[in-house]
Amino acid sequence: MEHHKRRFVGMLCTVNLFLLQHWSIAANLTRAPYSWRNVAIGGGGYVLDVVCSPLKRNVVYLRTDVGGFYRWRARTSSWVPITDCFPASKSNYYGGEAIAVDPFNADTVYIAAGKEMGNALLGSIFKSRDGGRHWKQLPLNLPMGGNGDDRWAGPRLALSPFIHGLLLFGSRDNGLWRSSDGGHHWNVVCTKDTRARAGFGFNSVVFSAQNPTEAYASEPGCGVFVSHDGGTTWLRLPHSPAHVERLAASSTGSIYASATNGVYLLRHSAWHNITPMGNKGRYCGIAVNPRHSHEVLVATQSTRAHLYQSTDGGRTWSVVHVRVESSVPWYSQSMLQLQQVAGLTYDPVVAGRVWLTDWYAAYRCDDFRRRPALFVSHERGHEEVVVFTLAAPPAGPLLLSGVADVDGFAHKSLTRFPTHGYGSWYHGYGPTFGDTDQVTWCAGKPLNLARVGVMRWNNTGGGAYSSDGGQSWTAFTGLAAGCMPERIAISAGRPQSMAVLTLHDGPGYASLDGGKIWTRMQGLPAHIVPGVWYWNVPMAADGRRPGVFYICAGGSLYRSIDGGLKWNVRFKEVPNGFTALVATPGIAGDLWMACANKGLWHSIDGGRTFHKIAAVNTANLLSEGIGAGGRGVALFVVGTVRSGKHGIFLSTDYGASWKEIDTPNQPIGDVPECIAGSWRKFGEVFIGTNGRGVFVGKPEAHKLPPVHKELDR
Repeated sequence: MEHHKRRFVGMLCTVNLFLLQHWSIAANLTRAPYSWRNVAIGGGGYVLDVVCSPLKRNVVYLRTDVGGFYRWRARTSSWVPITDCFPASKSNYYGGEAIAVDPFNADTVYIAAGKEMGNALLGSIFKSRDGGRHWKQLPLNLPMGGNGDDRWAGPRLALSPFIHGLLLFGSRDNGLWRSSDGGHHWNVVCTKDTRARAGFGFNSVVFSAQNPTEAYASEPGCGVFVSHDGGTTWLRLPHSPAHVERLAASSTGSIYASATNGVYLLRHSAWHNITPMGNKGRYCGIAVNPRHSHEVLVATQSTRAHLYQSTDGGRTWSVVHVRVESSVPWYSQSMLQLQQVAGLTYDPVVAGRVWLTDWYAAYRCDDFRRRPALFVSHERGHEEVVVFTLAAPPAGPLLLSGVADVDGFAHKSLTRFPTHGYGSWYHGYGPTFGDTDQVTWCAGKPLNLARVGVMRWNNTGGGAYSSDGGQSWTAFTGLAAGCMPERIAISAGRPQSMAVLTLHDGPGYASLDGGKIWTRMQGLPAHIVPGVWYWNVPMAADGRRPGVFYICAGGSLYRSIDGGLKWNVRFKEVPNGFTALVATPGIAGDLWMACANKGLWHSIDGGRTFHKIAAVNTANLLSEGIGAGGRGVALFVVGTVRSGKHGIFLSTDYGASWKEIDTPNQPIGDVPECIAGSWRKFGEVFIGTNGRGVFVGKPEAHKLPPVHKELDR
């Protein structure tokens, strides 16, 4: 460990502004292409559906709420992302509204892609003829909400099993749509009912598996509708359940419905309440075995799902005793209780195989006849966390991550799943926050870490300290009840001195004793951090001077020289669009500001003055890492440099020149939200996204084959 400390201090103390001695090394390396891949975490986001081709074994797809779509690769038992072709400008397409496989061609698949209803980029439907390798956008662009209310419902997109090219799509606020030519032309065939729930729309659409001209659609608040002419005209069915989540069709012509208050069956034009065992809770996942039309499977939608099976069309039910195993070692016991089950699917080609999806993962049971039914998670390749913060210190773990919902990780490997997360959910390694909003390390003593986070669902939060590189954590004890800390910084060389910024109750607090006693900061504007979904980094500790901290707030840069207790304005003209403040470890007073459309700014006198880096037009994300040859600093910026093309850039000469390091055929598209350069390996950089997990970029000496294909317009 002393070797790491000596190397770290030595390499930083020799930094010069222009690093001429090492410029030739850096230039040669940065001309080589970069390779990008996911850091292995293992799921972590809501999987909404598994769909299988009825024609070919192992043609299986995933739909997720914020991480796009995936295809199963049986040879490696892994998922392959098939929508990473969408760049950051089209990040709304990473929301999975619907997916359907062509019943006549196993290679043809359709997706409805749109994450947020209010996004300026409307959702759209895409078609692939080669299993998701290339996509063609179809002419139906509507507001979609793959990450919105009722996202667990479905299917919203259905293909007729009898008439080639006949599709139906249920939108949220723009009615029910029909295409008879494979999606190339569309017509609205049923408008939204005035009684329908706003933003829910036609949430489930199915064709009859017996009658070629019959189709059904549900609209929460209104009930279920039927068409007898292939989806051209529609009638509301009397006495239908009002709040259906999913519809499923049997080969005998029966229609099953899961609803917010039970399970229902439409048979011979009459509705029957067939809720299992009188358990009238909320149901979502529902499936009919295509081999045995009277075999039905349903799941409750709760934090601990219950599965029920009927072999006589819903007349009687039995509890399915389930055993759950995870391929991801950090999954907690509560996560293995199958939370908020959305999708249930009998594999139409492999007998006895059942797929299930929930809040975190996709599970498969290979012999559903056995009891207990063994469901095993398959998460290799499925990376779907929203990332708030990243750090890559020179000692200890290779990477520190803070993510939404499942806290975060100290990554000892980039290719293997973490063994556990930070918090008590993971076998007592420390306090749990749900969201870790920032994690940071102490310059000069990099095994000393701190992190803060919040529990969004109950408006609480906290922080923790580690002196062993994140192997164990000790909770801060002195923060006031209800305090929700969002940002933290550790004094250089003095890890017991820390400062936090909070959501509520003023600007923040400082501690001089490792988090036991916290004192309210003086001299700062209130409410620097506006909300929980926030990625700006307004605070940094000086890279060399103990007890010196900086904060950007209200158009000014503030400085504290007493450990964060008192603050004074240091610089009054912080450009509009500020996003990040970074202090160079090991160098006193060396500060960088990313200011979005106002570019990149640098100070060498502790923020007394700043000068703009001329080559950088926009700087949305900013980080530093170790320089070439283990000396100096590498700068990483997500933004635009000179040419105006948005991308990821590297500079090894303090911003005088830049090299683009992203890859056109492999965009980091699901909104890059945070960035961390490695202080261990020159050129290595990590990007945290808004739903596709963490990517790591590494310079390569030879060109690698493309992993993701370009979008085919």
